[in-house]
Amino acid sequence: TPAASTPIVSYATRQWYGIGNVVFFSGQEEITDGIPEECWPSGFRGNYFRLQYPVTNLQATSDALYIFTIQATYQITGTNRETFNVRPIFENIGHPYGHPRAVTRWGDVLAFLTHDFRIALINDSNIKIVSDPLYTDLVDQSATYTTEFDIKYWGDIDKEYLFVSGHVISNTLRSKQWVLDLKKTGRKTNFEEYESFWFTPWSIRATASLSGRISENTGQRRMVFFVWNNTDATGSLVMIDPTARTG
Repeated sequence: TPAASTPIVSYATRQWYGIGNVVFFSGQEEITDGIPEECWPSGFRGNYFRLQYPVTNLQATSDALYIFTIQATYQITGTNRETFNVRPIFENIGHPYGHPRAVTRWGDVLAFLTHDFRIALINDSNIKIVSDPLYTDLVDQSATYTTEFDIKYWGDIDKEYLFVSGHVISNTLRSKQWVLDLKKTGRKTNFEEYESFWFTPWSIRATASLSGRISENTGQRRMVFFVWNNTDATGSLVMIDPTARTG
């Protein structure tokens, strides 16, 4: 039985993934025989980094690769095998098991689910917790139901949202979505400052979500959910209308 591994991500023209507490990366300029993209050097001087804790997720930005473990978050910088450098950036903030879709990126900002079920943003090695207004919502969702968390960024027309979906595959009536308005988050008014502007939780019977182009003819990114009815065993794809002209 293959060991559970993290999603594969691309950084510095290489592919990266983690199994256990080891992060592996594909070969590139050091490969002299074969196809670099298909080579995964192993052995004593193989292409890997061994970390202290099990790796639970990976995400890359334009200038760094972020490695999430159950107890800490690491960062890899560099452009080739000789200059790759791994260092811990948050010793006490990790990422939980079983939620490979609970991390996303826009620009050089990362959003991820922490080991204690909070939502954190990373920007230039600085971290900010934005889920405090949710209180125990995410913890309760995880403790009460077998939930798979899924985080997506979506921007269209005048809207810029971060979706945190809690998919309950066995009973989608229990699925919930928490939506952070990124434009209103941190906005100052004459009366107060909105640190984190969350909508009232949504109830879309979803098992998966996608933020991206839905056809070759459209340039806009769409926010799409797969809605599943457990009783009738039927499902469909639904798209959020950013103009609010249709339900």
